[in-house]
Amino acid sequence: MVDMAKTLSIHVVAEGVEDQHTAEILDAMGVQHAQGYLFAKPMEAAEMTRMLG
Repeated sequence: MVDMAKTLSIHVVAEGVEDQHTAEILDAMGVQHAQGYLFAKPMEAAEMTRMLG
């Protein structure tokens, strides 16, 4: 799927990344965007605004 997306110039976002090992595998596959517990726990919009502020 990642190779097909690259061929079609589609950005891939991996969801549910929970550990460093998974992030490293995705990086080796060329996946540049990911989200999941490894990066941040779910949060309310106001908390996200403060974090980005």
